[in-house]
Amino acid sequence: MLTKDTLNTLLHFAESESPKEMCGLFFSNERFKPCPNSALDPTRTFELAYRDYAHACLFFEEQPWAIVHSHPGKSASLSSKDCQLMDALHYTGRDWAFIVVGLDPVEVRCFKKIGDNYRLLAWWYQNEAGEWCGPGMGDVIPMKRYESIT
Repeated sequence: MLTKDTLNTLLHFAESESPKEMCGLFFSNERFKPCPNSALDPTRTFELAYRDYAHACLFFEEQPWAIVHSHPGKSASLSSKDCQLMDALHYTGRDWAFIVVGLDPVEVRCFKKIGDNYRLLAWWYQNEAGEWCGPGMGDVIPMKRYESIT
């Protein structure tokens, strides 16, 4: 589960990078490492350079458990490019999570690829008062299961 402080950190970074997609890595104990978006068009996609990935792994002395990026002006739903990246990560044999920060509406979703399906593991959103709702926030919300997205 992500805490309110962590969700606020992700939201702040996503807003500060908008209209570009922000990206970063998550390590144990909710340690988030923002990384430069090295895509040719960072307003449409994100790309994490290998050197930035390697530097973060050396700094934290471990492998990340999740890749994080944002969808400025969109929801935190998986895009077709997100699914392609999750497909590629699935073949590494590591148990990756994929966290997407949406800015319209403000929400954070955590996905994993399990078998041939993309699964929504957790969903947090801000209510009208700007408070976070979702797992670990005292609310029970229905979880939508994502089947294969093609």
